[in-house]
Amino acid sequence: MSSAAAGRRLRVALGVAVTVGTLALALRGVDFSTLIRDMGRADLALLLGLSIPVHAATLWVRALRWRHLTETITPIERDAMFRATAVGALANNVFPLRLEEVVRAYYLSRETQAGTAPLFGSIVLERGIDGLVVIGLALAIFGARGSAEPGALAVGVPLLLAGVLPLGAVIWLRVAPEQVIRAIRLVFRVIAGGRGGAPVEQLVRRMAEGLGSLHGGRHLAWVAWHSFWIWTLLGIAPFLIAMAFVVCSACR
Repeated sequence: MSSAAAGRRLRVALGVAVTVGTLALALRGVDFSTLIRDMGRADLALLLGLSIPVHAATLWVRALRWRHLTETITPIERDAMFRATAVGALANNVFPLRLEEVVRAYYLSRETQAGTAPLFGSIVLERGIDGLVVIGLALAIFGARGSAEPGALAVGVPLLLAGVLPLGAVIWLRVAPEQVIRAIRLVFRVIAGGRGGAPVEQLVRRMAEGLGSLHGGRHLAWVAWHSFWIWTLLGIAPFLIAMAFVVCSACR
């Protein structure tokens, strides 16, 4: 058996083992008789007919947004972005530790020959934007209510800072990558005597290539527009569908 074939078998075996293990962990303590009974009472055709289009629309809008974040790396077709986004969502439902970001960057790099590190850099930027949007919406809701619960702002402001700091690090990497490289060298000099830092430096340089959309202009405008819809209508649609099912079940 060739080393490539052995490597593929090992990856498949590892994937199956992780899937079985995570399913066992997720289903631990589940009453399957109750689960089967409740699934039998559900209108699965209606549920799938509503949820699948919403999920597909969310993946499509996320793919469009990601396309604007990767435009400065290399132009990529919408269909390829959608496939990579869908594969990442699938991986997120199967693998632990939210490996979606790594999987979709790797998948898209294999399909388009774009570098994995720059694509991953664009995903880091995307996640920073998501964090700011979610925290900003939460603070806006609290502010619009006028009488927020005690301590809401005391929790919200640190969360906002927690979202700003990672994005600030991303902006620092985009604006002054050499300063970030020097900081990495200093860290490795302190903790490892300067050994092992070269691969990390190369990875960070490649990731910086994926942050070109921070130039501003129409790319960031479209990113902001897509982020708004992702975290408003498309974000709350599954909850509205679930609430509608609960109300309908209660009325029976």
